[in-house]
Amino acid sequence: MITERDEKMPLRFLAKKASPSRARLHGVALFANCSERDLRRLEHLGTSLRVGRERQLTLAGDTGREVIVVLQGCAQCSVDDRQVATLTAGDCFGEVADLDGGPCAATVTAVTDMELLVYTRSEFRQLVHRAPVVAFNLLSLLAERLRSAGQPV
Repeated sequence: MITERDEKMPLRFLAKKASPSRARLHGVALFANCSERDLRRLEHLGTSLRVGRERQLTLAGDTGREVIVVLQGCAQCSVDDRQVATLTAGDCFGEVADLDGGPCAATVTAVTDMELLVYTRSEFRQLVHRAPVVAFNLLSLLAERLRSAGQPV
């Protein structure tokens, strides 16, 4: 059971350290085009976490502390109480706030039970250093989001 105190904690504090298998990372856009060697270097980073539906994963305006990858399940992403995206297996979020140290731009809430992979800021930086293709994938993801939001790239 998640308590009110738990709601304020970064997600990684609610989990035991466990990493997904390399096979689970293949379907994640962030890890597209990573070699088996890259995935071996990355598989021990991050923390697997299961959360129940209706769990608030991020809150707009809060300081971003984690990059979160959806391994299973579905979440709703909203800005100013307006749904702007649905996140499913393979999607990630929290990367912008993690990169610039600014606040989260959106509130993300689990719609179903979910399995997540949570990276601390330090772990996320290690991802990029160990497998530079992750940085390119992230840039591609951010460009795609800008285009879909109608912003010039």
